[in-house]
Amino acid sequence: MFEVVGAHKRYAETLGRRKMSQEACALEGEEEKVEEGLGQLCATISESVICPVVGLDTSYAIWESLAQNFSQHSVANSTQLKMRLMSLTKGSQTVSEYLNQGKPIAYQLAAIQDPVSLTDLVTYVLLGLGPDYSTLVTATLFFPPIISFPGLHTRLLSFEA
Repeated sequence: MFEVVGAHKRYAETLGRRKMSQEACALEGEEEKVEEGLGQLCATISESVICPVVGLDTSYAIWESLAQNFSQHSVANSTQLKMRLMSLTKGSQTVSEYLNQGKPIAYQLAAIQDPVSLTDLVTYVLLGLGPDYSTLVTATLFFPPIISFPGLHTRLLSFEA
C-alpha cells in the first residue's frame, strides 16, 4: 500500500510539474501578448507625444501618463477656445457667417469635456454683434427666458432683413 501511495505521490508531483510548466508557458504567452500590445500602443502614439511614455512598462501607466499630459493641454485649450468665443465679432459678415464661427468653437469645447452653456453661448454671440443690433441685444439679454441658439439665429436673420 505504501508503494501505491508513493507512486501516486510521484504521479501527482509529475502532474503538478506539468501543470506548472503549462501555466508558465501560458504566462509566457500572455507576457508576449502584453509586450506585443504595448508595442502596438506605442506604435500608435505620434512622435510629438511619445516622450512622456518612454520607459513606461504597462499599458495602464502609458494611458495614465497620456491622460495627465492631455488634461493639462485641455485646460489651456479650453481657455484659448473660450477667449476666441468671447472675442468673436460680426463685423461685415452676414448673420449666418457670424454664427457659423461660434458653433465649431462650442463643439470643440464640448469635445474636451468643457461645454459652454446655452446662456453663455447666446451671450457671447449677442455681445459680438455690434451697435447696429443694440436694441435686439438688450431685449434678448434683459427679458428672460434666454432664447435658444436656433431661436437666436432666426431672430437675428429677421432683424438683419
